[in-house]
This record gives sequence, structure tokens and C-alpha cells, in this order.
Amino acid sequence: MDPAAISEASLSKEQAVARRAGERWALLVAGDLDRAYPFISPGTRQVYSLSAYKATVSPRLWKGAKVVGVECSSEESCRARVLIRYQINMRIRGAVEGEQEINEAWLRINSQWWFVPDRFEGRVGQ
Repeated sequence: MDPAAISEASLSKEQAVARRAGERWALLVAGDLDRAYPFISPGTRQVYSLSAYKATVSPRLWKGAKVVGVECSSEESCRARVLIRYQINMRIRGAVEGEQEINEAWLRINSQWWFVPDRFEGRVGQ
């Protein structure tokens, strides 16, 4: 058995979602879309290809992310609150930094937590 799966089994659903969301956001901030894409739910990946994902996600904006909370409405459904730090480079004013809290949907499917996008991720800060 995978060591990550063993330690994951000992976590509460909130802790497991926080871990998965944190891992995904670390990859997004690093610009590693190839490794962040598999965190998306299997059903979503069937209709949302890696190339479509890369076309809609703008990791250059993100400077940091922190999971600030997780609330679960059932054993299979949670929402993660993530505080995103971003920087937008504007022609006239230069770099503008900000923070925005987003609310992500996560579903447990076959004992694994998956991110379910409800909007284009590249729009954080707009």
C-alpha cells in the first residue's frame, strides 16, 4: 500500500481535503500545470482536457496560496477556503498586488478527494 494512502486514511475528511488542496495550490503557484491537472475530478477531466486547462489557467498571477479552512456538508462533499495572493502587472500603474479568498468544491470518489472546478481558475483577482 502507498505510504501516502496510509497516512491519508488517518486524517479527518477536513484534514485530507486541506492537504490535497494545499498540494494542488503549491503546484499551481509553481506553474506546474501538468502535475496540478490530475487533482481535478476524473469526470471533469473527461470533458476538460489538459490543453484546455492550460489555456484557461494563468499561474503567472499567483504568488502564494494558503488553505484557511475546510467545511464538509457530507462524507463525500467539502468546500476548501483558500487565500490566494496574486500580482497583476498593469501598463500604467505597474504591479498591483492583492489577496482573494476563494471557495473550492472537493468530492470524495473511490476513497480519494478530487477538486471540482466551478469557474476558470485563471480569473482569480478579477
